[in-house]
Amino acid sequence: MMKIYGTLLSLCFIFLTSLSAFGFGEADRVVAIVNHEVITKAELDTHSNFLRMQIGEEAWKQFRMSEAKALEALIEDQLILQEARRKGIDVDERSVASRFERIRKGFKTDEEFSAMLSQQGLSIDTLMKRIKEQMLVEEFISREIRSRIFIGPKEVTDFYEDHKEEFSLPERVEIENILVTDKSLAEDIYAKLKLGLDFSAVKENYSEKEGISGVVKKGELRK
Repeated sequence: MMKIYGTLLSLCFIFLTSLSAFGFGEADRVVAIVNHEVITKAELDTHSNFLRMQIGEEAWKQFRMSEAKALEALIEDQLILQEARRKGIDVDERSVASRFERIRKGFKTDEEFSAMLSQQGLSIDTLMKRIKEQMLVEEFISREIRSRIFIGPKEVTDFYEDHKEEFSLPERVEIENILVTDKSLAEDIYAKLKLGLDFSAVKENYSEKEGISGVVKKGELRK
């Protein structure tokens, strides 16, 4: 991917490993220079956290993502962003806000969304900035690259057959439960649920404690 973008854009980049000798802190350490634009360790960390937020921890581990891969992706993005700006490509702020809202609504509550941002070390302003940059990259690729590329069905099938393991995830299911210690009460609750009562309402009224909930993989629970 890097070679393709580098060839199409006729751009280059230079890596720097450290400027700590000049008194810079770890966050200010320069990890790369892309056509005279500096990428610091702090920017790399932000980009890594943004990627992790988008694909999730499980996919991050499955695809063996690392700081080195995140840096490679960030450099690719910077190369494209520089060329997009040179060509005057922009994205509508309303579209950026709309994508932000879709991300936010993916969480059950605003508190859960805020907790995720805090966990990943992101602010709303930083997230909006990353979303806009991502959309600029997508717009550039759509205009300048994708329109010139044709991939036939056979190529798609062959690629999938050769990389099946990269597309497979273990069987998963999202669960929620109601925990009670009295067997007869459990049977009564089960009968109510079979009649169509709302699960969340029944849980709120009867569950004595929180159990396992959320997405679990096959084999994580006892038979």
